[in-house]
Amino acid sequence: MGPGSLFSRWLGLLRAPKQVPVVLDRPALKVTQKLAIRPSYQVEPFYGTEEYVAPVEEPEFAPSPADAFVEALEFESAEPEDLELVEVPGIGVEWHPAHAGGPVGSASRQEPGDRVVRCLDCSTDLRVSREATSTLCRRCGCYVNLEDFDIRGHRRENIRTRGKVVIHRRASLSANELACDSLKVYGKISGKIECSGDAMFRSSGKVVGAVRCRHIYIHKLSNIKFIPGIRAETAEIHGHVEGDIICEGTIQISKTGAVYGDCIAPAVKLEDGASLSGQMRFMKPDRALEEEYIRKAQAAQEAYFARELEADLEAFKNASAGDDAGGAGFPGQEVA
Repeated sequence: MGPGSLFSRWLGLLRAPKQVPVVLDRPALKVTQKLAIRPSYQVEPFYGTEEYVAPVEEPEFAPSPADAFVEALEFESAEPEDLELVEVPGIGVEWHPAHAGGPVGSASRQEPGDRVVRCLDCSTDLRVSREATSTLCRRCGCYVNLEDFDIRGHRRENIRTRGKVVIHRRASLSANELACDSLKVYGKISGKIECSGDAMFRSSGKVVGAVRCRHIYIHKLSNIKFIPGIRAETAEIHGHVEGDIICEGTIQISKTGAVYGDCIAPAVKLEDGASLSGQMRFMKPDRALEEEYIRKAQAAQEAYFARELEADLEAFKNASAGDDAGGAGFPGQEVA
């Protein structure tokens, strides 16, 4: 063995790391840690020692701003007006804390692809996407349906939505309550109508129940009797209307329009050739007038549905008597 090999072995022994035994709380357990010769190196405490601190693992998904806001609501430390709608890819529209720039639903913050709807229960304005089919009210938690209804037959049902409702010709809707965003009537309708947007009538007949809307438009080919009347912000009459009209804004009657009833509004505009048979009261509707209108509407609606029920019972009795006698039953019913 030459001097070079001996020198190499001796140098290797110098460079080899030292073996430092570390004794833990458990006497039978010994861990050997290899320490390199580095002045700044420190030994980290092992699991089981008093100096050991468990590492804190970060969650895979951080809590969303909406979760933080819901938690704040539980402790009454936030207001519902501090929310805004946010489109989440793959999930839909969710409520998130609003940024600065005005109240929710204001025109300054409304984006081109959004629209403002009104809650069905508390009438709070909600800003939603135009493609959305439903939402939740940020104030009362009410479920708000945003689907459109296209009625082409004869239906008896209540409709509560903030979408569009269209009743086509030779179609009818008999409802105890109809709530929608916009309404177009080409057929027949009866019941309580609450429209947060515009309502357009191009039909003839009788409408029994309270009619509330932002703006009502009566086509020139229409001849409608409203029992007890119309309650709107503004009205535009081009056809024949029988019933009282109560507005917070202006009532406009064109040259082809005719109103047989009282007009109560701050302003009434009559074009040349317009007809008005009733009283004009230039005032803003007060609470007493509103309560009287609601009372008349409820009484008229109850009487109308009572007559409908009596007519259905009479038809059922006649059909039963016809079946017992072997005669014809309901119109169009085949008799064996």
